[in-house]
Amino acid sequence: EAWWTINWTSGKKAVQYAMSALARSGVAVGVEMVDEVSMLWGRTPRPPGKIGSKNGLTEVSCSGLLCKASWPGNPVNNDRFPSGAMFALAGSKFTGLNTPAGAMFHAVNITSSGFEFVPAQPVNGVSTPGTDPGMEFLWWAGNIGGCPTEPCDPPVPNDALIRINDWLHVSVPAVPVTWPPLGSSSLEVEGNWIGRDGISDYASHYWSSSALRHIYKWSPGIQELTSSMSGAFYSRQSLVFTSRPQLMLVSAAGPMYIKRKTKSAYYMPGRDELVQPGVSGEAVTAQMMTAAALGTSGIRIFAFDSAANRAARLAARQGSLVVTGFGPGSGDSRVQENWEATSVACRLITKILAPYLLGIELNSPAYGPNFITAARQGLYGRLLLIVNGNDWYRSLRVDLRPYVYGRDITRYLVVSNRMTHTSAIKHDEDSITLEPGQTAIYLFSPDN
Repeated sequence: EAWWTINWTSGKKAVQYAMSALARSGVAVGVEMVDEVSMLWGRTPRPPGKIGSKNGLTEVSCSGLLCKASWPGNPVNNDRFPSGAMFALAGSKFTGLNTPAGAMFHAVNITSSGFEFVPAQPVNGVSTPGTDPGMEFLWWAGNIGGCPTEPCDPPVPNDALIRINDWLHVSVPAVPVTWPPLGSSSLEVEGNWIGRDGISDYASHYWSSSALRHIYKWSPGIQELTSSMSGAFYSRQSLVFTSRPQLMLVSAAGPMYIKRKTKSAYYMPGRDELVQPGVSGEAVTAQMMTAAALGTSGIRIFAFDSAANRAARLAARQGSLVVTGFGPGSGDSRVQENWEATSVACRLITKILAPYLLGIELNSPAYGPNFITAARQGLYGRLLLIVNGNDWYRSLRVDLRPYVYGRDITRYLVVSNRMTHTSAIKHDEDSITLEPGQTAIYLFSPDN
């Protein structure tokens, strides 16, 4: 793993050097930019900053030390004021309308059609797209763009993200980039960031549970997670590059809680205040196998519980909100359980299934609600994958005839912390009972 911290002031050469060095190392490189970027940078990476832009300012009329800005459809607290009621302007022919270094304008009397403000010095005149085409509203002038103080120093231009993208694209070799938005974002926002008309080269899917509340006190339900993942994935396919790789977020997190007991790095039931339960091992493998069945090319797992994270929780004060990840050698059974579940599914996917999963799609059977299936044909044979996305046992009779073309059939069953395989499988059908979240995989090999 390689982690690079690159900010706006690092500059073009630093970004290109870092990415080129990784690419030359002989591994495939893709850049996952800021996590949940829309939470920090808003609805779009191409904000309508220039006066007259679609959904932007249309006119600024000033008389002395009073300016009135016309901005139709701009409600109070809309994200068109990314720093609250403080904002910055630049590029105007009127000196008083250009925000001085170290200062910001303050919007007052905000309505659905505009606001008023005091310019830096008296201004008499009107700015419109025709009379003052260089004027820009700087969307990321304040701390919403990551600045510790307001305004940003140096100022962040409206095309900052586009320029960073360009730096990565002109490195040798060029590096694909994705900007994953908040998992609960609207389809419009998803399209702006990871869609064909966005600034991403491929899609990295974040998503959130669509349930009003978790199924269980101790874990989100298997059906809750797999159906939410599938729903998010399918709803975005009309927006993204379907011919390019897509990545899927998977949660293997332990409990999120407010710490009340000071001498522990893990959640203490009855002592700490639970905010979100950790995901169960069965739900972890079900998510990972669902992502594989959907056709994604990779998985991002949240979140590894490093020694530094454990030390931070141990040192956290009472009242601190802390999050548990997954990892080995843990003093918490859920953290260890999720580590084992992740390990089992990763070994199966990377060591056995990868040549099949990345093959040609075949028609797969339908087994009713909450079953996710996939069929593929690769260089080594065919695959049939069936995920029980239910929170209860389900019995199936699996018709194998559409996929058989040789003598050898192997069946794998994987759930939570165990995997079994059987080679003596009939050629016509198989009867199985799948546990909650369990996956059945059939591999069909041609005759030698």
